[in-house]
Amino acid sequence: MLSGNPLYKVAFQNDSITLYMPVDITSYHKSREVAMQAQERYSKAGISKEVLNDIATRALEMVNKTNAIDTLRTDMAVLWNNLLARMNDPVDELCAIRMGAVACFLDNEDPDKVEIAFTDRKIKLAFEHPDLYAFFLDTGISFTPTYSNLLRGLNVEDYLNNRREMLKGLTIQSIPKTE
Repeated sequence: MLSGNPLYKVAFQNDSITLYMPVDITSYHKSREVAMQAQERYSKAGISKEVLNDIATRALEMVNKTNAIDTLRTDMAVLWNNLLARMNDPVDELCAIRMGAVACFLDNEDPDKVEIAFTDRKIKLAFEHPDLYAFFLDTGISFTPTYSNLLRGLNVEDYLNNRREMLKGLTIQSIPKTE
């Protein structure tokens, strides 16, 4: 569908995957612009939709667990500190990967629509192909002004590794299910 279309160029290609982008990056369809703006809002907070949902779910499970009152305050503080740390250090790897996936199209994808199934498929492919992962990371950072400004002059890999280690210390390793 996009192969040979003069409005689109090959943005990434390896042995099994070809992704496209508009030749003129200001010509994204409005629906894709809206999806990219929504991703930018999550990115500014330093958290992906999935991680935010996970933290909120875990908080609700802890609040509803009646026999864990003695650790509730500490556990909730860990979750809130995790959110605050993300906002203070907002460059999130998964947010950048998702932005890169939204910005690019598979050959059979309609560039005028954003379908979660296609975005999820591209993210899954990124985790299976390190070269695609790196491409989405770079593309996502370049399409996220907050990230581009924060990372100017920094080593991205070092930043992400340091952030990952910091957040690991702000995670409750196992939260028993609500009884």
